[in-house]
Amino acid sequence: MCADWSARLFNNGDTAEANQTWRNWNAFDPETRENYWPHLLIYLLDKFPHRALPFLQALTHKPCVESLDVTIIADAFEHLARTYMDKSLRNVSQRYQLQQNEPAFVPTFYHVFREHLSPHTQICSQDLLLCVARLANIEEFERLFDLFRESHACIGKNVLLHYVNIFAKAGDFRQALVCLKMAAGRAKFRPNFINGDKFRWSSALVLHRSMVNRENYHETTGIVATLVDLGLKLDILLYNVIIHNAMKAGDHLTAFKVFNALDANGLKPDVITLSTLLHGCTVMSDSAKHHDFADYCAESAIEMKDAWLAADYLYYQYVRLQFTSPRVNPLSSEDGILSESAFMDPPPMAVYIMLQLEILKAASVSPERLWSLYEKFTELVHTQHDLVLSKLARDPIIWNAFLLAFCRARNFEHASQVVQKMSSYGPSPNVYTWNIFMQGFFKTEQIQAAERVYEIMRARGIAPDQFTYEVLLRGYARAQHVSKIGEVIEHVSQEKQDDPKLLADLARVHDQRRVLYELEKARIRKEERIRLEKEAKEYRDRVRWAPPKFAPLVQPKEAPLDDKAGPRIKPIFAPGSALALQFKSTLKR
Repeated sequence: MCADWSARLFNNGDTAEANQTWRNWNAFDPETRENYWPHLLIYLLDKFPHRALPFLQALTHKPCVESLDVTIIADAFEHLARTYMDKSLRNVSQRYQLQQNEPAFVPTFYHVFREHLSPHTQICSQDLLLCVARLANIEEFERLFDLFRESHACIGKNVLLHYVNIFAKAGDFRQALVCLKMAAGRAKFRPNFINGDKFRWSSALVLHRSMVNRENYHETTGIVATLVDLGLKLDILLYNVIIHNAMKAGDHLTAFKVFNALDANGLKPDVITLSTLLHGCTVMSDSAKHHDFADYCAESAIEMKDAWLAADYLYYQYVRLQFTSPRVNPLSSEDGILSESAFMDPPPMAVYIMLQLEILKAASVSPERLWSLYEKFTELVHTQHDLVLSKLARDPIIWNAFLLAFCRARNFEHASQVVQKMSSYGPSPNVYTWNIFMQGFFKTEQIQAAERVYEIMRARGIAPDQFTYEVLLRGYARAQHVSKIGEVIEHVSQEKQDDPKLLADLARVHDQRRVLYELEKARIRKEERIRLEKEAKEYRDRVRWAPPKFAPLVQPKEAPLDDKAGPRIKPIFAPGSALALQFKSTLKR
């Protein structure tokens, strides 16, 4: 019977509009609808889950069946949410159909929850509240969370910690802190829960992701104070995050103050502490002044036998060498790339740094030496002589290092062979590969070759990034291609447009009046594109979040209209009759 009902409900098709499903559902006789709707719902959830959502929309539209059990509705949404999250469905057709109506799931749940489920604070299981949050994007989740709070839905402390993580990853630390407070308030054994691993890691994530926007660095103190007020004891994990935020904001003085205060708080720095500080020192403009701390990190790496901290120290020395040495000493050994006397197995990052140094040395000697090093590298990769090197070669980063060296030497024949080798045998070229290759041609004023590289990149499905457009813009500015400048600059972010180096390149264009004209045209086009995209998004959101529109089942029949007096209505009494005169006199009395 359920198969027949499903066929009638969906007209033997896989999809149907909400209104049509509603009309088909009401074509069933009342007894069937009242008594057998749970059977049909369970059948659809099991056999045709993609049809369950439109049926739920029709089923919960008022007037509903008198026997509507909201507990079954909540369970149905939970099952459906799990199905959407399960990406391992073997039935390809079902998986495709589910993907088609998945965007409607969260808005549908929102409307059904508000109309039917919200009065019952404990009707939704914790799994349902968690799955819905995972299926929603951040804007949808904000709506859901506000609705849950307004209806006082019962959200457990562990689900609230998941909500903390969702808000934290989106950079919304204020809402994340609200969820943390709610979670802390619902714990029976508050001190144990707050100082447990789950709460501590969520708190660290909030603190860490608050720096998505560096301008929020001043909020770090307030976030730490809130966590302490909740009863959280700061451990080395949270101190590491505080140090990371300070280093990221360029506040090195505060970072080292926190580091020096660890001992007074009964804590010892770990590898993450030292690595965070050392990386911050590395990217400073005056990194050399922290050489004593770097040496301390090197001694700690040897003592703890930590290869990653050793690699950070290697990177620090590499950066110092880049800034202090205009030329690099020639290769000291003819054999091999890696030293076999290492006292610990190097991670791929360390191998990359050492190999990058070898590339710089070879390039400083001669093009032939650089090509010889590249051939040695490809031979070792092909024979898998070194497992760490082979692992590194599976990533485009080291191939890009060779490509950059060849482009700097204007050796485009060998550069082309690197790209060809990557396309044929190595990792596929990424956006950085094409940016390096294109920039090399622009710097040698080979504009057509650079444009050809850009076309190949787009033809291979690689999306350009901001640096791609910067390379194009600088290249066209140097080549005095004013019309192309206007086409490219509308894709460059405002922050990049204000870059002094980029402005200097634009200032070198001879026809400045034409440049200003093209820039103004680009600005107008960009603003119009942003406006249209914003309107399109707002329209899509309105359509998605609008409740399904159901036409009335019975349309009232309109009477025909007279030319002057409106609808024709038959009088009760004939005009001028005795009954009419009597009725009129009665009204007067």
